Amino acid sequence: MMKKYHTFLVWVFVIISISCKNQSGRQSIETPRSFSTSDASKLFFRNVRKIFYDLEEQQSTKLRIYRIKTRPKRTDYPVINLALVENWRYDEAYLIIEPEGALEMDMDKKIEIHWQDSGSGQSGVYVFNKTGNKTEHVKFASEIYQSIMKNHQLHYVHQEESLPILNDEKDRESFRIMVEDYYRLVGVL
Repeated sequence: MMKKYHTFLVWVFVIISISCKNQSGRQSIETPRSFSTSDASKLFFRNVRKIFYDLEEQQSTKLRIYRIKTRPKRTDYPVINLALVENWRYDEAYLIIEPEGALEMDMDKKIEIHWQDSGSGQSGVYVFNKTGNKTEHVKFASEIYQSIMKNHQLHYVHQEESLPILNDEKDRESFRIMVEDYYRLVGVL
C-alpha cells in the first residue's frame, strides 16, 4: 500500500513539473487559428492547472472564467492581465485582455504597446483596439507573449509619458504561463 502511494506521489510530481516547466527556450509559437478544445486538454487543465487559478462561473452565460492567482491586482502602474474563458457548451476557449492601472483608464481608445529588442535595437508597436473580437484578443496576447519570450522591453505611452509594462519578472511570468495554458487548452502546445 505504501509503495502505491509513493508511486502515485512521484507521478503527481512529474505531471506538475512538466506542466510548470519554463518554456523559455521556445522562441516562436503559431497563434491559434481555432478556439476548439479537446476532452483531453480540458481534463488536463481542470485536473492539473486549475489549482493555479481563481475561478468565476457566470451562470447567465454558462462560461467559466479563469484568472491566474499570481496576477497583479489593482495596480497604479499599467498591467495587461488575461482571463482564460472556457465555453464548455461549444467546447471552446478564449483568451481575453484585461487591462489594469493606466491601461484600464485608457480603454476608451486603442492600446499601443511599444517593444524594443535591447540586443538588436529593433523596435515596433503592438496595437489592440478595445472593440476587438476574440481573434484580436488572442493575436494581441500572442504578440506580447512572443516579446516576453524574446526578452523585449515593453512600454505603454500614457499622457505622453512612456511607462514600462510587464517589466516585473513576476508579472511577465504570470502572463507567459496564462498564454501557454491557453495554448495547451486549444491544442497549440
